[in-house]
Amino acid sequence: MKKIYLMRHGETLFNTMDVNQGQCDSPLTENGIRQAKAAKAWFDAHNVHFDAVYSSTTQRSSSQAGCPIPAAKTSRKFSSA
Repeated sequence: MKKIYLMRHGETLFNTMDVNQGQCDSPLTENGIRQAKAAKAWFDAHNVHFDAVYSSTTQRSSSQAGCPIPAAKTSRKFSSA
């Protein structure tokens, strides 16, 4: 059976400033990077492998998409919508 995992990006600079970022881009903080690495560790611990990853083109999302996803057989697809 196929599974779909939904994941939100980690903490961003705008999150720490309580700024609504919408389509504006804001980089991940050190905490956000730790959160992404923790997500990767969870996927690894649960032997989760991805055939494809869909992400927006914002830096906070696309940099996140690269972190928890094992590089081996993953094709990344981006959407500006």
